[in-house]
Amino acid sequence: MKTPTWFLGLCCLIIGLTACNTKQQEIEGTRWIVQTIGQQTIEIDSTWTEQPSFQLEPSEKRINGFAGCNRFFGNYVLTEPNRIQFDHMGATKMFCPNIQVEDLLLQTLAQAYTVKIEKDQLFLYDEHETELMSCTPSEVSEE
Repeated sequence: MKTPTWFLGLCCLIIGLTACNTKQQEIEGTRWIVQTIGQQTIEIDSTWTEQPSFQLEPSEKRINGFAGCNRFFGNYVLTEPNRIQFDHMGATKMFCPNIQVEDLLLQTLAQAYTVKIEKDQLFLYDEHETELMSCTPSEVSEE
């Protein structure tokens, strides 16, 4: 028995649409560990309790994370194709001996224009497609 061509086309369409949705799900709901900001590699500082990271919460369209000393939070909008915007950002205000990375991370998020996942890494770019930040997924995704 021969499979109709239209059926194969429909299967390809469904698989393609599922793949698009899966990509967005990978961006959202995953805890992303910051590896680089611009050309600077982010190495854990002895004063930090954990590596700087963030997570996009799809149900509330909120970002929350750890910037090196303080926790930060805000809203985000993720649209196709790969357009992202963060706003209404805030952070706790603890005294931090090494605030430079934290300031840089928050400034970089404010400049983000597009987001892409390539080879299990998340990249943020500005509006000129200059790479701003690279991140890797954490071992355990927090729900």
